[in-house]
Amino acid sequence: METKDIEMTKELKEKLKGFMAIDISAEFKYVPIAYREIDEKYRAVFTLKSIDGITMTRIQDGIFDDAGKVNLQKLTEAKITVCKAGVLSWENFRDYMGRVVAFDPEMKSLPPMLITELFTAINDSATIQPEEEQGL
Repeated sequence: METKDIEMTKELKEKLKGFMAIDISAEFKYVPIAYREIDEKYRAVFTLKSIDGITMTRIQDGIFDDAGKVNLQKLTEAKITVCKAGVLSWENFRDYMGRVVAFDPEMKSLPPMLITELFTAINDSATIQPEEEQGL
């Protein structure tokens, strides 16, 4: 059987969501929701990449306790681990004084709400087109 590339329609993507190959080499720009409706010159832009399926599965499985319930401490650790692996850089990210914050691979300068949003964006990058959901 001959195989060839096809154009993935929105309907086909939705039907295959969670079952398509993950392009672990792809990088994409992400604008956090809070920044999307402000002037572009003030927007923070993060460069993200997908995490491979095996690593993501191990991270997701690790958030449950012995009773099968989500352990919030393990979930927090999982979010940080994913961000450390999936956030490659950022531009125009500022503190409350308006100073540009240098990229921190340990993610210590990111507030919890942003860590959660970036975790979701990285996790979702395997199932959606970044430009469709990441505000670009």
